[in-house]
Order: sequence, then C-alpha cells, then structure tokens
Amino acid sequence: MLFTMLPTFTISSFALTSGDFEYEILEDGTAEITNYTGSVTDLEIPSTIDGYVVTKISDGAFYLKSYGFGNSLTRVTIPDSVKEIGAEAFYEQMNLSEITITDNIEKIGKDAFANTGYYNNTDNWENGLLYLNNYLLDANDVGSFCEIRENIKLIADYAMGYCYGLTDIVVPKSLVYIGNFAFVSSSLCNIWYQGSSTDKLNIIICTDNEEFLNATWYYDICKNNEHDF
Repeated sequence: MLFTMLPTFTISSFALTSGDFEYEILEDGTAEITNYTGSVTDLEIPSTIDGYVVTKISDGAFYLKSYGFGNSLTRVTIPDSVKEIGAEAFYEQMNLSEITITDNIEKIGKDAFANTGYYNNTDNWENGLLYLNNYLLDANDVGSFCEIRENIKLIADYAMGYCYGLTDIVVPKSLVYIGNFAFVSSSLCNIWYQGSSTDKLNIIICTDNEEFLNATWYYDICKNNEHDF
C-alpha cells in the first residue's frame, strides 16, 4: 500500500564513482550502488564495479533520478549478484515498466518499486497483490481474506501493511522471508499455511511482525481445501 512521504535517505559524501554509478564498499568487501547519474532508458546494472561484486542497491539509489533529471528509465535489469534492494530504490520512476530480476534477492525494502510504471500497471496486480517474479511487493484492498500465490519466497518490507481488514491469509510453503513491518496494522487472526510446523521454522520473520506471529496457524493446508474463512 503506497503512502507518499518525503525521502528519508541520504547519499554518502564518501561514495566512489564509476561511470554513471556512485557506490560504497560494504564491510564484506562487496559494493552497494548508492546513486545513478546517467540518462539511458534501458539500464543493465553491472554485477561488478571496479572489481567489486555488486550485492546491494541502496535506499533511494534511483529515486533521485525522478528529481532534476526526469524519469528516463523504461527498463532495468538487476544482476543475480544483487541480494538486497533498499527502500524507495526505484521510487517514482514512472516510465519504468519492465524489470528483469533473478531469484537471488534476499531482502526488498519498503516501496522499492512504488509509483513506477510497473507498479501503476493494473495488469501486474493479482487480487490486490503486486508480484515481481517470486516476490510479493505490495498489497491494496485485499479485504478480509488473501491468498498468496504459490512459489512466492519473499514478502517485502511493509508489503501488506495497513491492510486493516485483513484477518485470514493463505501462505505458501515456498515462503522463506517476511520483511520488516510486513503486516503492520493488519487484523490477522488466522494463517493457513501450506507447509508443516517444521517448515515454518525455515521462515525468517523480521522486525515488528507481531500480527503475523500472534495469529493462529493451521498447517498442511492444500490449495484446493475449503475453509470457513
């Protein structure tokens, strides 16, 4: 669910530069892209910069392109080296309608692709849910019941936040990561899980997901089972 607010990120004064990219070196010796100053429409983000493997796209790295430079991007390819995409990373890239991404992403921040061409295309929404590959990015007007589609492995930060009326949800066995505040201010009561109680132990549940943790769990739910929701 999209809430407009002023950006909260900053660009480090110690950022290094390579071509149109600014980046920083992380503690593990990999690179984080922090800013982009180019103007191409079809962008392939590099998997390495100056010999450093690119593993992260920082908060607002491409959001700044929406201010002062215009919305140039229409297509972006994110390499399989990237594990994390920060909050508002591509926010308001309104012409960005094609996003190529692999299954290697381990974390997606709040509103990473909000108000992009992809986000605003109603064809990309399914029963009030916005998916990108095997990732659940956002939710809107899902009502009291929601079923996350099979093979989804990650729920982005705040993805289902502020779905105030949501009480019941079907969760696939494939899910392994639930981002920060993913269900904040929902009214979750029941979780219908397609895996076992042992499978549940493999799910990484991040900060402030009390609504999810405190709900009643039902296990080994088949997709075609009928329940009294």
